[in-house]
Amino acid sequence: MIDIALITDENYLNQVIITITSLSLNSNKNKNYNVYVLCNNVAVEKQSLLKNYSNRNIKIHTIDAQDYIKHFPEFKNGNFHVTKSALIKFYLPVIFKDLDKILYLDSDILILKDLYEINSINLSDYYIAAVKNSYAYPGAEEYLFKHNIKTNEYFNSGVMLLNLKKMREDNVSEKLIDYRINNKTFCMDQDALNAILGKKIKLLSYRYNLQITPFEDNTFDKFCKLYNDYYAKSKKEALKQAYIMHFADKNKPWIYNRAKYSKLYKQYWQKAKLRQKFPKLHEITRQSVLRKIMLTIKLLFGDF
Repeated sequence: MIDIALITDENYLNQVIITITSLSLNSNKNKNYNVYVLCNNVAVEKQSLLKNYSNRNIKIHTIDAQDYIKHFPEFKNGNFHVTKSALIKFYLPVIFKDLDKILYLDSDILILKDLYEINSINLSDYYIAAVKNSYAYPGAEEYLFKHNIKTNEYFNSGVMLLNLKKMREDNVSEKLIDYRINNKTFCMDQDALNAILGKKIKLLSYRYNLQITPFEDNTFDKFCKLYNDYYAKSKKEALKQAYIMHFADKNKPWIYNRAKYSKLYKQYWQKAKLRQKFPKLHEITRQSVLRKIMLTIKLLFGDF
């Protein structure tokens, strides 16, 4: 049995459904999945809609999780496209007190292959197995130092195989909560997770969390160097070997035209048979140089 956790509020229901649809279409039908959708203020009838996507080998469960994060303030700094719902990640060891490990997935992803291989990774004494977050910005090292994020590799929190048993033993949930409340960081959840879990991380190949923005924005040689991962010989081969495709920035493929990636996402949208039509896409406008400079200054010297 493979246990998976996702998080949603009412704004992300379609995306959760599409992630589940991609799992259903690309999973090994001889493997069984328990998919737990942690809901923040999602109406009961909409939770029932999620459960309708259960099938022979995939069982969908919904859990009301809003009470876990109601004490957090409304953070006004940082990456605004990530909502407070992401902080439910901190409570996974508590919510799943009877599980030793769980595979957490964000909902802005497509699952392209069966996930048995990643779920089978031996965590041993590690808190987490995850993929490096390679999309760095100028001043990143100073930012990490300022916020006491001492990690072997700064990882992306959108795909995480978590050692819940060890996290409970070491009271990790309490440490995550304390860090987030007392540090005005840019990322809603990712900085805290790196600060607390980053010393005990098992780093994975980018195949398990192919983050599309650095993949698009770099030559393949530079992309491989970012990850120190030369598994594939070309971008075409890397896409073919990817287990998970992750749209980790604000330019989501259901909002902005990301060429072949939006086309692929639309195919899964249609296969999910959602009531809403696939929305009309906007063109991406890249950040200006001045905007990037201002963001860097704010990160380093602002009230983060």
